[in-house]
Amino acid sequence: MRVATCIAFSVLAFPALADDTFIVDKQPQGGDIRFWDVRIVSKIDNLRIDHVDVNRGCQHGGGVPLPVSLKFGESIFAGTYYCDPIEVVLDTPAGAQTAEFEPSGSSGLIAQKYNLPSALMLANGVADDNWSVVITSLNDSVTIKSVTVNRGNCRYTARLTMPELPNNESTLTYGERFAVGSFECNPLSVTVDTDKGLSEFSWDH
Repeated sequence: MRVATCIAFSVLAFPALADDTFIVDKQPQGGDIRFWDVRIVSKIDNLRIDHVDVNRGCQHGGGVPLPVSLKFGESIFAGTYYCDPIEVVLDTPAGAQTAEFEPSGSSGLIAQKYNLPSALMLANGVADDNWSVVITSLNDSVTIKSVTVNRGNCRYTARLTMPELPNNESTLTYGERFAVGSFECNPLSVTVDTDKGLSEFSWDH
């Protein structure tokens, strides 16, 4: 069984580059990891963007009207997305160009942990100093059966509602997230049981 290490103690995001033609920058809106602002910066003299697709159909609000043409160094606000962008595809006259934020995971899943005050935690009655674990699907379809934190020694409060799964469903498509909030423990290991088998994630601190 492959173990993936994915450390995230804050929601600082780093730009992702694709084909040396553009940069995609993502930031959580107001520190709320449920919603992410996406900005695109051109690295060439003429970048025409006809359409932007995040996580293969993630819903969003706002953003500049498309199509648009950018000169070197110019940027646009693509919108606020109701998911954590892991794949951003630009439709251009030269074809589709893709940037990926999370290229690897364990058995088609990504796990990240957060420990900071955010609207996500506060809205769900979780104290500022508690942890949350967010699992993102890289599969077209996967059903999460259970999540075990620290080998069962850390109980979590409840599912945290994410905007792409408003009804607390457990079957995820690509880019959708399953989130749990924990009490006073630092997740060092997470085991996720799905219809495709077990996935394990670990952090060294």
